[in-house]
Amino acid sequence: MKANEAPEKGTGMLKGRARFMYEDKEHVVAAGDCVHQRPGITQYLFDYSADMEYLEVVSPAGFTSIDVEGPCPVPAPEPWRAG
Repeated sequence: MKANEAPEKGTGMLKGRARFMYEDKEHVVAAGDCVHQRPGITQYLFDYSADMEYLEVVSPAGFTSIDVEGPCPVPAPEPWRAG
């Protein structure tokens, strides 16, 4: 992203952890992480810790979500381990 281009969508984890599918790959994010989601990406939040807090920034404000068939099987949620 260039300084003169606004981000389309981004998520900043404030507390806790979460597991997302971005396209066909699993990603784990934790407090302090920031994720940029390009326009049109297929993404799915499927597991998160009880204390998860995040900030999502979207630009431009007028956008929609579209339910689509997932690109791959979603892993089953698992208990979070300390650490």
